[in-house]
Amino acid sequence: MTLRYLVTLGAAILAGCGAQSIPAESPAAIITHWAGQHGGSEVPRTKVLRQAGDWTAFWQQVERASPRAFDPSREMAVTIEIGGKRTGGYSVEIVAVRREEGKLLVDYRQHTPDPDMMVTQALTSPWAIAVLPRSDLPLVFRDVGSTARRVHDK
Repeated sequence: MTLRYLVTLGAAILAGCGAQSIPAESPAAIITHWAGQHGGSEVPRTKVLRQAGDWTAFWQQVERASPRAFDPSREMAVTIEIGGKRTGGYSVEIVAVRREEGKLLVDYRQHTPDPDMMVTQALTSPWAIAVLPRSDLPLVFRDVGSTARRVHDK
């Protein structure tokens, strides 16, 4: 079998299975994302990771193994760290990424524990990271409204 035949066969199989690739010209798609409670910066900050070294450094900072390979020629990552907290119950999530007026908007939401909620008595530093198709558009990070977690939330 030739390489061309194998590539064509593989593409046909993937198409039949409903697999979809994210086009490089669609920077508003989140490829994958993660979040955690420990290892983020002690001060709130956002970052754009465009180099393999930056990707590796982030995962070392949060003391986790890199969950996947990172291809800086095709993708980039954005991080949001909400700073040091005195208890558990805090988190941050990236809720949307979209193009608007020549910019790439990264919308995120911080969650804080309800005053009546039982939380762990431990220092935390929540973070979130998302991998996106590479884009040269300027990035704008927007907190779209923090929410308090209620006791009944999971």
